[in-house]
Amino acid sequence: MLHVRPSRDLRNSFPEISKLVKNGDRVVITVNGTGEGVYISMKDYNEYEALCQDQRMALKLKERMALANSLQAEWIDQEEALGQLGL
Repeated sequence: MLHVRPSRDLRNSFPEISKLVKNGDRVVITVNGTGEGVYISMKDYNEYEALCQDQRMALKLKERMALANSLQAEWIDQEEALGQLGL
């Protein structure tokens, strides 16, 4: 569930807000009625970060695949690649 709380509640009602987050809820913190940030559990944050990482990797893979499929790509075999690397 999503809750909206003013920033002063971080000071005045932190135990209540912390309990909401521990129960899996999200809390939008507002300043002068405008959303300033979101307070979420570490579990939710870690899941969000993992999703962002997956999306970044998917984008990089898509870019690399486009480059590999372009006419600018030059394909060489493994032996030649190792030779160019001096191995």
